[in-house]
Amino acid sequence: MALVNLSAMTLFLWHQTALMATTAMTLPLGRQPGLHTRPDHLGWVADE
Repeated sequence: MALVNLSAMTLFLWHQTALMATTAMTLPLGRQPGLHTRPDHLGWVADE
């Protein structure tokens, strides 16, 4: 079970790295709804 937990943490950390890289690369394009803002209503999916 410990090996599964270790693998899960590794996977989680790689996904966090990808999320931060995507956020950093899209930041110069302006605030991206749902990525740089809190999705506080269902309309954020359709925002451009």
